[in-house]
Amino acid sequence: MSDKLILITGLSGSGKSSLISLLEDTGFFTIENLPFSMINFLSIKDYRDAPVAVVSDIRDLAFIEDSDRLNDLIGKFSGKILFMTTRSDVLLSRFRQTRRIHPLTVLKNLNLKDAIKEERELLSPIQKKADISLDTSLMDLPDLKRWVKKQFFSYKNTLFRISIISFGYKFSIPPESDLVFDVRFLPNPYFEKSLRKKSGLDKSVQQWMQRSPLTDQLKQKLSAFISYLIEQYKQEGKKYLTISIGCTGGRHRSPFIATYIKEFLESKKYEVDIYHK
Repeated sequence: MSDKLILITGLSGSGKSSLISLLEDTGFFTIENLPFSMINFLSIKDYRDAPVAVVSDIRDLAFIEDSDRLNDLIGKFSGKILFMTTRSDVLLSRFRQTRRIHPLTVLKNLNLKDAIKEERELLSPIQKKADISLDTSLMDLPDLKRWVKKQFFSYKNTLFRISIISFGYKFSIPPESDLVFDVRFLPNPYFEKSLRKKSGLDKSVQQWMQRSPLTDQLKQKLSAFISYLIEQYKQEGKKYLTISIGCTGGRHRSPFIATYIKEFLESKKYEVDIYHK
């Protein structure tokens, strides 16, 4: 989905606050409980490339009374309406478990069951206008997180930050490492007199290392394995990953492989930093 503005609305207790938090983690600029009358004054261009998600709910009576203008207003921003719904029995259970107060129990002096019913009726015209209807009756937070990642896939690589560190085992493993790969089995340019004082960033060292079949094998297998692990970490909601690659002194082999992994991940549109210790 590439829309610049997503208006999120729906039943109280359906998970709007959870959704807006997840969208923020996914790269959205988020605005919660923005009065409906203020949406027209949003300047989307102020948020640069970040998509914007706005939450409006039953507490904003103008939102209900002026719902006929909703599609025209959202259309102005080339946006979409996302409506969140949930079965009434699930909502009853959620409110009782969390001990939260339904807005209409205060605004209209209703008991919880009647408040849920009344809100569903009031928001029915808006639900019919929605581009996306999300039923969270059978969803927990991990389910909602997976749904967000699937629905808004195009934004997610930019907010998964990867740091790559090349290091020497003789100087210890970087303590911030999430993944550590030992490349000391590769041929060592240190034993080539002409290469000893150079680094793995020098073209002559890289050309020498490429002569070994082991180098290509490692590059292929390591890039595939790291790609697999990144996908698993993203599914778990991880936002940062530090990959450390070590050789004996951290001069030749680890900088060479670390640079290759950085370039590979950048080709997959990830944000990558690299540090050579």
